Amino acid sequence: MFKRWAVGLAFVLGITAVVVWAVPEWRGRAQGIMSNQRTHDGMPESYWIRSLQDPDDDVRKEAAFALGQIGPDCKEAIPALCTALKDDVPLVRINAALALFKIGPQDPAEIPALAEALEDSEPLVRLDAVMALSRFGPDAAPAVPALTAALGNKEHAEYMPPFALSIRRQTVRTLGRIGPDASAAIPAVLEVLAGAELDERLICCFALDAIGGPKAARQGVDVLIVGLEDKDPERRRVAAFTLSEMGSSAKPAVAALGKALHDPEILVRLGAAGALWMLERQVELVVGILMEGLQHSDAWTRRWSIDVLGRMGPEARQAVPALGKMLKDGSAEMRLAAVKTLGFIGPDAKSAVPQLIEALKDPGMRGGPSPLSTSAAESLRRIDPGAAARAGVEQ
Repeated sequence: MFKRWAVGLAFVLGITAVVVWAVPEWRGRAQGIMSNQRTHDGMPESYWIRSLQDPDDDVRKEAAFALGQIGPDCKEAIPALCTALKDDVPLVRINAALALFKIGPQDPAEIPALAEALEDSEPLVRLDAVMALSRFGPDAAPAVPALTAALGNKEHAEYMPPFALSIRRQTVRTLGRIGPDASAAIPAVLEVLAGAELDERLICCFALDAIGGPKAARQGVDVLIVGLEDKDPERRRVAAFTLSEMGSSAKPAVAALGKALHDPEILVRLGAAGALWMLERQVELVVGILMEGLQHSDAWTRRWSIDVLGRMGPEARQAVPALGKMLKDGSAEMRLAAVKTLGFIGPDAKSAVPQLIEALKDPGMRGGPSPLSTSAAESLRRIDPGAAARAGVEQ
């Protein structure tokens, strides 16, 4: 009886195995379980790698996406994904490039394929390719010619929704990560720097320093000095604010920044003032301009002026009355920033104590203290511990 039962069970198991192996999806799941592979949607990476060669477009799209979801442990998929970068279907190529980015710098052999993808007709393929190359750092040096050529594509300067970045910006960043081996790209980076927006100019400056050291960084500063005298006020503004964020490498621009303090545009003057404070600690020259910025109608300008005054600390004592008035600003963000800056100025901000005590009454949500009242208490303790104690602020 037992023998018959065993034979019957073996027969059923055998039939089940045949059926499982005959159905591709079931076979893939079984292989994943037996080989302990990472899976996506229940299917192992080997299944998705094979699926990249499927004649069905939708299957290939899903396969490239799935391999990206599996991520860094999917090194075996790299050759197939590099081949998929030449697929006729755009979404297959997009998903393949994104998958290579997610998998990371596992195999330098993928660098030529990614470099070639920088000329793809689909912007998303190009973006994913340059981001994947950036993860290789100096090992991506063979891609420098392709990356340099990509900087010349005017379409790459456009920001791509919803990512709030451009291919050109990521390309400059990638060249900076490659470092000295990207020296051939310095002229192209300088050309981008001359006409870029503020955030992109900063990336250019950092990249130049990483690629060519102080000499290349100085070339970047020279471009910005020229920009301070541009006929376009927006270009002058961007040059001034870029120099204000560059640290000591912007030192050669001190004379030009001094001239920019007299620019007819307030935003240019503010950028120059921030840079000169950072480089020279020229208090008398810059505080008045920053106080002018506190009265500007643009919220970003007011906030930037407050932040620079905060970095100046006690040296910004001249701005205390103006900062006290900022506690009546219609923006909660501005009021909070002004309260913190008064605290950074310290005891020299005693004239603002009444306004800070008033700020202690700011109502918080659900009955708790508000960020403004909490910061006002902290600033009071820094400025006048006695007044803080009398106002009921715990020491």
